[in-house]
Amino acid sequence: MARYFVPLFLLIFTAFHELQGEKQISFDRHISLPNNPVFCVTQDSKGFMWFGTKNGLLRFDGYDFDVFNAIDGDSTTINYDWVWSLHNDSKGNLWVGTGFGLNIWLPKENRFQNIKLPFDKKNANSFIVRKIFEDPSGQLWIGTNRGLYTGTSKNASLKSMSCTLI
Repeated sequence: MARYFVPLFLLIFTAFHELQGEKQISFDRHISLPNNPVFCVTQDSKGFMWFGTKNGLLRFDGYDFDVFNAIDGDSTTINYDWVWSLHNDSKGNLWVGTGFGLNIWLPKENRFQNIKLPFDKKNANSFIVRKIFEDPSGQLWIGTNRGLYTGTSKNASLKSMSCTLI
């Protein structure tokens, strides 16, 4: 009986892991990322791999990297180079959280839209979006160093959530 325990455990663990929706990604050849270190990774619905680094956002098509950087005064670029979080929502949108707020990738226009977050202007120089999550109803939850925000991708606007810790 004991000799069947380990294989049975591995079988159950593997099945559970598959149910969690985790996908293993492997590369066939050595690939060097142009901007290390990497803080977050995601794969979009078209198969592109996206890497968030402290020097910008990278998109990998399987052969080459495209680098997206913030350009002062250009609202069609990410709003800050340090990319902390990435999230693909249920509508196929790519959300990019940086050290200065939130952006959404508009693939048909080949540009980004900067999302305005309601925050205190005196603390505007540091607004780190650390986590982006979508619940089953399509509601986005944005975790930042300045609090929790919620909204939907439909109108691309977010509101601050207040909560009391007991």
